[in-house]
Amino acid sequence: MSNSCIPFIPILCFCIAILISIIATYYDTKTTQQAWMRFAEGANLIFTSESWFSKPRVYGNYKGFEYLLHIITQSCGKNTTFFTSIVINFPRYVDVDLYLYQENFATKIKKVFGAQDIQIGDREFDEAFMIKSQTPEKIKQILTPELKQKILYRRHMINLSVSGNEINFTNRGIIKDVGTLTFISDLIWEMTKNICEIEGISAQEKQIPDLSYQAPSKSLPSYSPKTQENLWSNFTSPESDFTSIKSETESQTQRTRFGSSGTGEKICSSCNASVPENNRYCINCGRQM
Repeated sequence: MSNSCIPFIPILCFCIAILISIIATYYDTKTTQQAWMRFAEGANLIFTSESWFSKPRVYGNYKGFEYLLHIITQSCGKNTTFFTSIVINFPRYVDVDLYLYQENFATKIKKVFGAQDIQIGDREFDEAFMIKSQTPEKIKQILTPELKQKILYRRHMINLSVSGNEINFTNRGIIKDVGTLTFISDLIWEMTKNICEIEGISAQEKQIPDLSYQAPSKSLPSYSPKTQENLWSNFTSPESDFTSIKSETESQTQRTRFGSSGTGEKICSSCNASVPENNRYCINCGRQM
């Protein structure tokens, strides 16, 4: 090998590494999109993604409640962490405050220094989870025996918060298993239903968005679901151990919930969010339109 070729070897190695990274990202994203698409079709939800390299999103009416499945990113220096987030909206604001997540060594230390941990009288559950709430009198009614068993079954994934007009689930990493997405979604739906029963709220109070509204959207190459013909996009918002994730989620919700202006939408006079024109309440701030 001539000496003139030696300087190009590091450049060639760098280009190969970049190519491998792009290919790995492509197939990882493709796997996620295909799994989320199958979940959306099975749950009669709407799947959307601009391309094979963009983050997928699933939203729509899940058993009577507005639902959103999306990916949150958290950057710290050169490191980026991905989180799977599921949000279900209540028909209106609820007087319930709850934060439930798995107990670990760090939380045990916090408890020594006085951190709140509500006990519900179930030893296995109390030892497995930290429970924080400003409405502790409602916790036992929400956490029915059936719901507690489901939560214990997936204890390593549980990170739930209830506040205002929504319930949030956040899990580190991207969930790519359809069965897991279905199980977690049903678990959150059951908790949502329990809270609505306590608060005297009917799911029918919710004005389901008009799915006849169509916004410009690029279809996936060969995996477009049946419902993609009626897509309207840009619906987006958990609280977790990482406070920066919560603030990022809230800012994303303020910017993108139900998209921007367009046919079939109106603007909330209180928070300037875009809301489907048939809704009686703002999806973002909960005020009556």
